[in-house]
Amino acid sequence: MNPVDELDMNIALDPLDWESNSQLSRAYLAAGKLGHAYTFAMMAMKISPSPATRIEAGLVLGAMGHWDAAKKYCEAAHDEDPTNVAAINNAAQACLNLGDLQGAKDWLNKAEETSDEIERNWSFIHLAEGNYRKGWAAWDLADGHGDRVARHTHLPKWKPGERGCIVAYGEQGLGDQLMFADCIYDLQQDAFEGLILEVDPRLVGIFKRSFPDAEVVGSLYEQQLGVEYPKHAKRISFGSLPGLYRPTAKSYRGHPFLMPCLDRKAMVRGLIGPMPKKKRVGISWTGGTLATGRLERSQNIKELMKAFQHIDAEFISLEHTVDGDPEDYGVHVFPFITHRELDYDYTAALVSSLDLIVTVPNTIVHTAGALGAPCLVLNSKVPSWSDTVMNMPIYNSVSVLNDWSLESASAKIKERLNVTEQLRRA
Repeated sequence: MNPVDELDMNIALDPLDWESNSQLSRAYLAAGKLGHAYTFAMMAMKISPSPATRIEAGLVLGAMGHWDAAKKYCEAAHDEDPTNVAAINNAAQACLNLGDLQGAKDWLNKAEETSDEIERNWSFIHLAEGNYRKGWAAWDLADGHGDRVARHTHLPKWKPGERGCIVAYGEQGLGDQLMFADCIYDLQQDAFEGLILEVDPRLVGIFKRSFPDAEVVGSLYEQQLGVEYPKHAKRISFGSLPGLYRPTAKSYRGHPFLMPCLDRKAMVRGLIGPMPKKKRVGISWTGGTLATGRLERSQNIKELMKAFQHIDAEFISLEHTVDGDPEDYGVHVFPFITHRELDYDYTAALVSSLDLIVTVPNTIVHTAGALGAPCLVLNSKVPSWSDTVMNMPIYNSVSVLNDWSLESASAKIKERLNVTEQLRRA
């Protein structure tokens, strides 16, 4: 019997079992079934109103994009228990997603003690304000906590100036690993006795090509296998690198730092056909996961293409999983893009073969920026972690459209394509 079925049975035997209702809500939330998650979260809170069940309800409402309601539940939890760190942090998170930086600060200042979640939210605030030194320092304090999983903890953490082989490991998703790779050239200068880069297996090829002086291995975290690294090796996570090498806006260089596979690029160009008279625009409309604001970051492809229908260009999907048939809206889908599951070089090759990338905040932004491909980001309306990153000077080739409308997005695409055309003719 799977856990969900077992919880369902518990509730059938005892409908007033608030704990099973709460656990079932969490299970459905993790599975992306928000309606079911909401039903059981509300039931748990009705049976046993407490700070814990109110916070649970707030989490579900936040995932649904109802941040005002989520904040109210966190406020109620805080009223009952003013020392509850989760209530304070989640209320601050709701404020961030409502665009209220000062409100987030006010909530975080209520915390009598810090936590990795508290420090993460402080990092978002500092980075959004352009204070990179404080932002990355706060981010580093959460190293190894939450979704920043620490690896190779038997190795001492590397500090600048220390000798020995450095094991730098990627963390979180593909986009995060691509973004933080901006610092690897700097790290190489300090790696006196060798550098080992441990990345998502799908990124091994592009990292080997881009950083030939480093040893690149696929992360074995998923398989829970051990890796024998040199005894004198020291470790550092990718997410700790900006705090060392990017303390100010001026410390960002902005130029490309990853190289596509030329053979794969030629293959992709062969598959999509010879360069047409129309310019080619890659488009991606889904952003992140439920936990990272998918509802706020994603866009309706049908509505987008209504606005873009008068743009004289060929639109190509950069989505790896597609609901419905984008071909119905004039967006071409090429099957090889699904090879991302095995090797990200296909995606990199396609991105670097197009005239312009139009995307919501997601991994595609970092792919385009790291490759130096022209990219326009349709930013979401609230300053999440992803949105803050979009507005940082990491990539010269990326332009961010904040507070955009379909009309302004269409005009900006035409403008960027005109620039591309002028560069072609030059």
